[in-house]
Formats: sequence, structure tokens, C-alpha cells
Amino acid sequence: MTIELVYVLSGVIAGTFAGLLPGIGVLTTLILSYPFLHGADILQLILFYMSLAATVQFTGTIPAVFAGLPGENNSIPAVHEGAKFARRYRSDIAVGVCALGSALGALVAVLIFMAFSSYALPAFGTVISTRFHSILFLVVMGSFLLFFNHRRVHINLMLITMGMLFGMVGESPVVETHRWTFGIDDLQQGFAKVPFVSGLLVMPILFKKYAKFEVLHHKIQTTFMMPTVAFLRNITSSVRGSVLGFVCGLVPGVTTMLASTMSHTIESRLHPNRPVRKIIAAETGNNSGQFASLLPLLLFGIPITGSEIFLYHMLVDAGWNPDQFDMIGENVTMIFQTVLPYFVMVNILGVMISWPMAKYSMVIFRMPYVYIAVFVTAIIVLANWYLGYNQFRSVSFLLQLAFFSIIGICLRKYDILPVVAAFLLSDKIEAVAVREYLFLTH
Repeated sequence: MTIELVYVLSGVIAGTFAGLLPGIGVLTTLILSYPFLHGADILQLILFYMSLAATVQFTGTIPAVFAGLPGENNSIPAVHEGAKFARRYRSDIAVGVCALGSALGALVAVLIFMAFSSYALPAFGTVISTRFHSILFLVVMGSFLLFFNHRRVHINLMLITMGMLFGMVGESPVVETHRWTFGIDDLQQGFAKVPFVSGLLVMPILFKKYAKFEVLHHKIQTTFMMPTVAFLRNITSSVRGSVLGFVCGLVPGVTTMLASTMSHTIESRLHPNRPVRKIIAAETGNNSGQFASLLPLLLFGIPITGSEIFLYHMLVDAGWNPDQFDMIGENVTMIFQTVLPYFVMVNILGVMISWPMAKYSMVIFRMPYVYIAVFVTAIIVLANWYLGYNQFRSVSFLLQLAFFSIIGICLRKYDILPVVAAFLLSDKIEAVAVREYLFLTH
């Protein structure tokens, strides 16, 4: 219990910084935390990730409202609506109602899951199969093909192909042979996932400039009565955003981004002149969608977001069985007995961090951005060296980091999550393709 609590609190701390620093996000933070999670067991990894992802939904609101910067992509509606509160010097109300809405969103998501697990999951468990599991993986990759880079399918197809080619270097998952090693012994083990992901995703972020990386000039205050009253008066928008966010959170690839955007859009149609309702709905949808997006992975072994794909590989390395279809009952029990109690605690901490402690959290925005960039770069280099050293590949890891960093910087105008997803799932996709081919030809 004690060690599990340590991982939960570590995830909360990591999620706090991930939400406050624009552009960092869950996946980047998970990559930076990888060396510290080395040796963690399956449950500890799940609890750390759950705490990290849930906390980000709270703390991402702070820079969105106070500084006009989205801590995560799904905080963009909060940036738009938060500016209306900032012009009236009432950002404290926006932060307060968002914190309460996020907590309610988590509660509604849990209640939906409880109802879903009681009735639908037992029936679902009787009809699923290994082939259905394979088809779901193809659906996930199809979402990366259709929904990213402004739905430019040809660009996404090129990026997915690139990721597959990099992932196919080394040993084949189907036959015992090595491919595309070019006579380099080190490449027989394939490209390592940490230098690949950190080079392609994290390093390009550090080259981006944020034109408004500072707090607003008016004094930040924290009040409790007015935000609470405002939230209670508009609680129907929060409930509506919770339900809609849960459904959208199950859509592969876009999850919380779709949950936030859709909730905000619906509320804008219903109450176009009520920014408090719109920001409550958007932020409530965030948290509800975040919990929902975890369920396919925890129940069925299907990762549907970029960060979950990276977590998937960490769980497999820790001894997790990705073929979860025969263990749905055990997975539900694990969620109820272990994940949900800590999830409730994390949401309570999230409310405290993103509301009464918000003005103290904003001190990070008074730091020069170059200091943050240098600090993150140092962590990335040290993490890759350390992981490479443990595998007797320290030089290889650093060279791979440099190589993929160059590629990532060249592709910085694109959303390259399709590359990362294809690379991390390349073995699974290839195995699925071979299996489906055999089904069709025999």
C-alpha cells in the first residue's frame, strides 16, 4: 500500500508540472519519467500513469485561464473562454468552476463505468475473440490515419509508413530473421523506443517559441464562494459535458481533445452567451474523457492514445499480458479495488492544486523559458544515457537520440503521433496483418 501511494503521489507531482508547462503533456512527461519507473511492477505503472493523466486535466486549466496558454491541446476551449474572464479580472471564478467541474466529470465517469461493468461487460466477454482483438488494433491505427494533421490522409499515411519502416528494423516478430540492419550488429536489436520517441516528440517541442510565456499583469486572487455558487447554478452543463466527454473519450486517437471540443461546441449552441457554462462543459468533458480513455487499455489491452501506447510497452516489459480478453472479470475487479480509490484521491488533490493553490503554481511562469528548455534537455540526455548504459548500448542510444531529434525537428510542422504510434505498435501490426492474411487465404 505504501509503495503504491508513492507512485500515485509521484504521478500527481509529474502531472502538475506537465499541465503547467505548455506543450509538455502526458506523453512527454511519461518519457521523461521512464528511468525513474524502471523496475516498477504493472500496478505501480498503471497508478503512476492514472495519476499523471488525471492531474494534467486539472493543472492544464491554470495556464489556459491565467496566461492564455494551453497546458494540453484539450485546454484550447479553456483558453478561449478564460480570456473573457481575464478581461474582467475574474480568472479566479474560471479556475474555480473548472476545478469543481473536473471533479464532477470524474465522478460521473466512474458511475457510468460502474453501470457499464455491471451489465455490458459480461455479455461482451462472451462474444470477443483474438481476431476481434486484432481488428481493434487496426481501428486504432485507422484513427491515426484519419484524424491527425487536419485529416490529410496522405500525410498521415506517409508518417505511419515511416514509423512502420523504423519499427521493422531488427528481428522480425513473425519469422526468426533480422532485417535492414545494414551490417550493424547493434541494429539487430532494432531502434530503441526511448531515444526514438524522445527525439521525435520531445526535442522539437523545445525549439518552439511561446510568445506569451508569462502571467497576466493583474493580481491573481483565489476566492471560494463565488466560483462555488457559479458552478452550482450551471451544474447541468457539467453533467452534460461529463456524459458527452465519456463517450468521446472512447474514440481512438483523439479522446480528451474530442471530449473537450465537442462538449464546448454543444454548450456553445445551447448557451452562446454564457462563457461560464461553456468553460465548465469543456473542462468537465476533459476529465470524464480521460478516465474513459483508460478503459480500453485496462480492460482489453487496447491502447487508444499516444501516451497509452508508450505505457502499453512499459507494461509488457514489466510482464503484463496484453491479451486481456480472457481476464475481463479480473480486470474489472482490479479497477474497482485498486484504481478507483486512488483515482478519487487524485481528483481531490487535483481540485486543491488547481484551485486554492493555483496562484502559487503560477510561479513557474516567472522563470525564463530557456532555463526550462535546458533542464528538460539535460533530463532527456541523461535518461537515454542511463537506459543505454543498462543495456550496454549507451553510445547507440545517444546516437539514436541525435538522429531522431534531427528528423523530429525537420517534421516539427506536423503532428507526428502517427509515426510514434506506428513505430511502437509495428510488431503488433505486422503480426495482425499476417494473421488476417492467413484467415483470408485459408
